[in-house]
Amino acid sequence: MDIIYLSKNKELYKTKNKRNTMTKQELLHLSLEEFEKQCKYQPCRVSGPGGQHRNKTESGIRIHCLLYPKIIAIATERRSQHENKKIALQRLRKKIALQIQVPPTKLTTPLTISTKNHLYVLHLSTLSDALWHHQFHIKETATFLEISSGQLIKQISNDPELWQITNQERKKQNLHPLNK
Repeated sequence: MDIIYLSKNKELYKTKNKRNTMTKQELLHLSLEEFEKQCKYQPCRVSGPGGQHRNKTESGIRIHCLLYPKIIAIATERRSQHENKKIALQRLRKKIALQIQVPPTKLTTPLTISTKNHLYVLHLSTLSDALWHHQFHIKETATFLEISSGQLIKQISNDPELWQITNQERKKQNLHPLNK
């Protein structure tokens, strides 16, 4: 059974993983350790500043999820491959949350969720899916999510990437950009 996902740039993602097909929400609900099992990573060398040891070891990590192989995250800022792997996993979860759209659902996470909580990406995903579904109209999205427009804007402004995506898409639709 093929599962087809639509990304924000209207590319189709297909997966033929018959044994372990998960929805985006199920994938993002996993702990970081469980999520890692759904990913494939590759160590890499990186160039740039960092001293004499920078290019002698493969401490950088390039990682992708088996369900969404075209979405890749890279982490190279730490000298430890283990630390870079953890950072890359977190970045990949966030990219999946913001770049893959599925039909929206109601908020299942509290509005005051910490960015360090592993369910934060699920929260971002819910906001992103609802915004895309309602074409970035704040009032309609807030009504759907059963929160006020002010609460929605505050939630969007808490994440710089979601804020940027929202204002870019609003501009494309000739809507006024949001102000903090």
